[in-house]
Amino acid sequence: MPKTYTIEHVVAYENGREATVEEILHKADKQWYLEVLIPFSDPIAESPELQDASVRAMQHPHTTDDIFDILYELKDKHEAKILLSIYLNTAFAYGYESFCKRAKESGVFGLNVKDMPFVEKQEIESQAISNDLVVVHTLASSDPETIEDILRDSSDVVYLSESLKNKLPENELESLLTDIEKTYQLDVVIAN
Repeated sequence: MPKTYTIEHVVAYENGREATVEEILHKADKQWYLEVLIPFSDPIAESPELQDASVRAMQHPHTTDDIFDILYELKDKHEAKILLSIYLNTAFAYGYESFCKRAKESGVFGLNVKDMPFVEKQEIESQAISNDLVVVHTLASSDPETIEDILRDSSDVVYLSESLKNKLPENELESLLTDIEKTYQLDVVIAN
């Protein structure tokens, strides 16, 4: 039965490699889903706190492969489903096919592409699907048609943005969550 989960996040390399390993293991132990963010030089789709964390992470030398290496090393040490949070340029620069293949090999369950509008999902979705990765769509708009389009196209899990959660009156939020669970049979993750 689908459920609603509060999701924790880890910004890879925010405090260096060893701290990232410890934080993933600590948080994955308590979560069904865990969001691991690949730092980005201009993280404008993030909260001020996550923007600052990305800036701190950029001060610790690392590559995307270093992050994949950590995830690969830890994939058999926890049961959390890892949602890799990225900006599209990260996967584009790596090469969509190679990025998705490496993500799957590293134990990633799904991709949450922060700056990819739903209508442009084909940019990476075919490579993700062919590598058995879920593309996690985000509900950010309160427009009923947009919500329905996103839910109809989602599989396994959908991300409910903090802004939409705070925008909807409590009864509408409860109705939406019930509809997602019963009609679409999707898990819902909400940022902590």
